[in-house]
Amino acid sequence: MLTARLATAAVLLPPVLAAVWWGGGALTSVLGAVGLLAGWEAAGLLAEAMAWAGGAKASRAGWRRLRAVGAVAGILPMGALALLPWPPAAAMAAAPLAAAVVGAAAAAPTTAGAGSSAGPLGGGAPGPLGGMSAGLLGGGPAASLRGGVVAAGVAAWVGIPLACALWLRQAGPAWLLVPLIILWVQDTAAFFVGRAWGRRPLAPRISPGKTWEGAAGGLAGALVAAALLAGLLDRSALELLPAAAGTAVAGQLGDLWESWWKRRAGRKDSGSLLPGHGGMLDRIDSLLPALVLFAAWMRPWR
Repeated sequence: MLTARLATAAVLLPPVLAAVWWGGGALTSVLGAVGLLAGWEAAGLLAEAMAWAGGAKASRAGWRRLRAVGAVAGILPMGALALLPWPPAAAMAAAPLAAAVVGAAAAAPTTAGAGSSAGPLGGGAPGPLGGMSAGLLGGGPAASLRGGVVAAGVAAWVGIPLACALWLRQAGPAWLLVPLIILWVQDTAAFFVGRAWGRRPLAPRISPGKTWEGAAGGLAGALVAAALLAGLLDRSALELLPAAAGTAVAGQLGDLWESWWKRRAGRKDSGSLLPGHGGMLDRIDSLLPALVLFAAWMRPWR
């Protein structure tokens, strides 16, 4: 597993760093691809977790349609940031609301002709998502409500953090590279410290492999990285270190958050796209809340 993780990182890291450095269309394309893939996975994970709890079964066609809505939701905040003539925070905040409308409309069952397959979670009235009216999404208005919740959840979970990455890059490449490096160092330090000295489980019911020792090692690594990188930003080390600590903690919580949903869904990984990591969401789960916190804390645009 370790060999596969290192090989995947060696392949992906150079183009990601190049895109961050160049910015513009290169970075937008990379983040767009990440948002589409992670949004697809997140929508399936959220819906599967709810379905698993209810003992429902899903059709492949229904999941594909729901995940397609999630893929759009994963890039919607970036589109809002780029296109809406509003303050960036307002544009990003509006995206989950728009995603909820799209998800609700897509999941709304119809009475005739809109679809003919059984619902993704069993029988029920046909609709644009293949008759999503039983099990997870329920019947009637419940289908629209829960479809909107899934879409809005993906936009908030995946889309807003990726839009924050674009927002940070507007202040210069260092403003995005620094939090990324801090999080990569934190993740690497937590992994190796946990493997070497981890004894006390951090959250045994959610992620048995994570330990308090690993979490402490990750936090220490993040602080060291921040101290070394402070000179790249127009902020003092004293200002960056608390942000780095909060970012590191947020990153570990983001990892646990995704693990919680995977456990509810009865799955080990969000996907199988990246050898050694699982899905795209598995690779960026710790980055998502951490980027939002770093952007809000450091505010390079003020």
